[in-house]
Amino acid sequence: LDHYDYVLAVDGALDRLMESGIRPDAITGDFDSVKSATLEAFRKSGGDVNHQPDQETTDLEKALRHLEQIGVYEADVSGYLGTRIDLVLGVLHICCKYSDRFKLRLLTPGVEASFLRDGETWNIMGSEGMGCGIMPLLSCSDLTLRGFRWPLDKAQLVPGGMTSISNEIT
Repeated sequence: LDHYDYVLAVDGALDRLMESGIRPDAITGDFDSVKSATLEAFRKSGGDVNHQPDQETTDLEKALRHLEQIGVYEADVSGYLGTRIDLVLGVLHICCKYSDRFKLRLLTPGVEASFLRDGETWNIMGSEGMGCGIMPLLSCSDLTLRGFRWPLDKAQLVPGGMTSISNEIT
């Protein structure tokens, strides 16, 4: 985490970060899973605490609202893979909802998912044979892939329609 300018813990992630000797810049969420002793120690050490108790939004959405309030519009999200598919799908839903305002990446060991915005050009770096997939969560048009085993030229991808799954970098 050393290369990040700002580290935001979301709810119970504060426990795991502090146990690992990592002190984030702030914590946000509804605080239903963070240990009260950890939260109090963080607060006493001068940590920025942004409690958002509403139950109409997920903790990820609370985190993105917090970042928006401080003028941060690019975020890497980690620790989102749990044991419940509804939570993972919820993360994808929130990322789609905020993709027009944020540049977001989901990170987990060995995997990166990026949310491309209309009109953006992205360079995907990797070694030959590395797998890559393009999954439209929103409709996209004019998708061009070069340097892949199965290139695309101005393809139209829509949810439930064409995708580029199991492609390979050449």
